[in-house]
Amino acid sequence: MLNKNVLSLNEIIYADSFFTRLRGLIGRKIKPNQGLIISPCNQVHTHFMGYSIDVIFMNSSFEVLHIERDMKAWRFSKLVKHGRYVLELSANAADKISVGDRLFN
Repeated sequence: MLNKNVLSLNEIIYADSFFTRLRGLIGRKIKPNQGLIISPCNQVHTHFMGYSIDVIFMNSSFEVLHIERDMKAWRFSKLVKHGRYVLELSANAADKISVGDRLFN
């Protein structure tokens, strides 16, 4: 269940197969209040994307380990040790999220 004290989303898209993880947000625009969870994942890229996103890396307990804010197109993120889940959001949507927050219960 989403921790609404930290983040409010109307829709969550899951990418948990090889092909859905490979595609990610390529070819689609993420909407405000929409997020994409990629699992398993500890590093992402924004190749072939024409816009910036916020990227939140979480461990297996959904605790935030690292945040890439306003990640521009054609970049690689940091490889996040112990990263299990990634939540991709529209740019600046993660402004109220901090390392150590738990996004899901």
